[in-house]
This record gives sequence, C-alpha cells and structure tokens, in this order.
Amino acid sequence: FIPKVTATMMENSESLSNHLTSILRLRQNTEDPIYASPPDNYPLSDNEIIAFATQHELPIFVSIDGSLTPDGAATVSVNLIAPDIQPMDIDTEWQHRLAKILLSRSWRLPNQWGTGKTCINMAEAFGFIIGEYTIPSELPVIYITDSNNARTLQRNLKNKQHFTHRQLIRCVKQGIDQSIANHLDLLTSKWLTEDQLSPHTKQLYAKGEEICKVWATNKLLPLSNNPSTTNLATAIEDSSEYSHRSWDNDDSSSDSDLETYVPTIQKPAMKTRYRFDHDMYDLLGRTIVIKVFSHQLNEDYTVKTPGETPKPNLFVVSANQIADNAAT
Repeated sequence: FIPKVTATMMENSESLSNHLTSILRLRQNTEDPIYASPPDNYPLSDNEIIAFATQHELPIFVSIDGSLTPDGAATVSVNLIAPDIQPMDIDTEWQHRLAKILLSRSWRLPNQWGTGKTCINMAEAFGFIIGEYTIPSELPVIYITDSNNARTLQRNLKNKQHFTHRQLIRCVKQGIDQSIANHLDLLTSKWLTEDQLSPHTKQLYAKGEEICKVWATNKLLPLSNNPSTTNLATAIEDSSEYSHRSWDNDDSSSDSDLETYVPTIQKPAMKTRYRFDHDMYDLLGRTIVIKVFSHQLNEDYTVKTPGETPKPNLFVVSANQIADNAAT
C-alpha cells in the first residue's frame, strides 16, 4: 500500500483499511464445498473455517496473545478456534476438551515505533485490529485475551461517547501508542449497527452473551455424562434471561456500562488465576471480549497447578494457551 501525498490523512487511512480488508478478510462463498471430516493437513477454505468455527451455534472464538522475542521485538498471535465436537456428544462436552485451531495469524512489530520502543501491550491491541480485518463484519465474535490493557482500550473505544475529546486523547488512547489506538478506533466505528445485523447474527450473539453469564456462575457441564445433570444447552435456551431479543435489552448488556470501567477490588483470598466471574467479560454489541488469566496450563496443555480446574473451562483456556505458544 502506498499512501497518496495529495490525499488527506483520513482518506489514506480509509484506503489502507480497504487494502487490508481485501487481503485479510475471510469470505463466504456458497459455491465452495464444505467437507465434514477433512483429512490431516488439508488446506481449509474460508467457507470451511467459518463453518467449523460456528458449528457450536455461538459467535466465532478468537484468541489473542502477545510476547517479546529475545531481541526485544513485540509479536502477537491471532487464532480462530473451533470446538472439538464428537459424534456421541449429547450436550456441550466440547467445553472440557482442548480447542482446535483453524487459522493462525502472527505479526511482528518493529523494535522501534516512532520515537519509542514497542511493547506487549501494543502487540496485543494490534491483535484486535488483525481480528477485525479477519472476521466478516456480519458475524459476531468472542475475543479471548489475557491483556487487561487491550481489553480496556477496546471497551472504551466502543463507548467513547461517554468521554470528552480531551479524555479520549489523554486517557483512553494515551496508554497504548495512539496510531494503533486510532486504527482500532476507526475499525470499531465501522461496526454494523443493530438495524444492519441479520436475525441470525443477533441470535448467535445472544447465545454468546448468555453462555458467558453461565460460565461466570460456574454452571459447566460435568465431565461425566450424568443423566440427572441439567443439560447446559437446554439451560441456556430455557433461561429466563436468555432471549433472541436480548440484543435490544439494555439490562442484558450491563457489563458495557460506564460504571464497569472501575475495576473491582478483589479480596486477597480470591487472588487466584483459576477463576472466572462477571467482571471478566465485556458485552459490546457484535463483539464480546473475555478476559482469562494466563498460565493456567503448561505449554503441553496440562494443568499447571495440580488439583486446579481451568476457568472458565478447558476450551477457553487452551485457546489462550494456543495463542501464547504461537506468540512465543
């Protein structure tokens, strides 16, 4: 991409955004076949990636993690994740299995960025940019990240109407390099409005919203298929809070309110990385951001602390570990 010297900064920004979209965006083609059980090392088409990523009838899960190379360069890995659904499953057993990777994109930032050095926070914020360019705009997405800085930036940019211009420049975008924050702001401003989304997109988002709430209350499907246990999928469908119209319900997205920007002070006894609660996800419309604590697993996906259970579940935590392994 070559910017035009005669164009305005906004025009060049839009041109760059369109250029990256043409390169990175997954495209759905109804004429492309989808193989239910592709062989090993089979190159998946865009259609197949999207189909496998949404086979649980939830938003697409994308894990993001950053790292520093030995020479000090910041890197980020963005991964589209699929559930491991098996033929004999009767419910959401995939929660207790390792995530399956469909597509991985990594980016290495230069050591020097303007007048300063790059850092992990910049790389992880950049991961949201790569994710936005990758996922079709009409599909809902759940980002999995262990970065509070990148998560907070995305949440604040989505709710920037609550800030003055001075606060936006000096507080919201100040912590992460402004060029990256401005780029993410541009992409966030292009999110489709409620009226532009299809009923199916709203339904997928509503289910994603509800399953986050279920996970936060630790209502997981047990490891054993106990017939006396409540079926999680049924619980979500029958929940008094769940509705295909929860998109229109302000109460269902209370986690996006300005008040939630103030971090909750945790009691010392609660300081454990093996936890997931209602303060650890943001409901932002088409997009949901899940915060997980890193290093719950080893590099080989075994539980790091014997006797502990990954939270919110093995699927989400292993997705984070996939990104961590790829970034390092």
